[in-house]
Amino acid sequence: MGTSKRTKQVKVFVNEAEHKTILDELSHTTEKRISGFARKKLLGKTIVFKYRNKSIDDLLTELVQLRNDLKMAMSGEHDHDEIARKIDQINSGIGKIADICLQKSMLEKASKNPCITMKEK
Repeated sequence: MGTSKRTKQVKVFVNEAEHKTILDELSHTTEKRISGFARKKLLGKTIVFKYRNKSIDDLLTELVQLRNDLKMAMSGEHDHDEIARKIDQINSGIGKIADICLQKSMLEKASKNPCITMKEK
């Protein structure tokens, strides 16, 4: 289509349930407006979907807690072995995130559907 001005209008009437379904699906994409989402959907163009990776969210929560523990350990009278254990836990968490990212990358490359692209929030 390029940069040509859109001069034709297409109207579609939907019921409440259909409208809710459309809005729900739209909320999981990077599209801001229904018109752009509908245009891409009708023309079979790529729609970028957002998703959250619970494993990474859980690991990040754990790493934040470890960081806070480490700050507390460094500011107080704590044993160096405890600090070393916390650093090892952080390194382990970072390794887990790297593994998950590598798996995600491999899955995206193996995807058979060229019309759907995933993007993290």
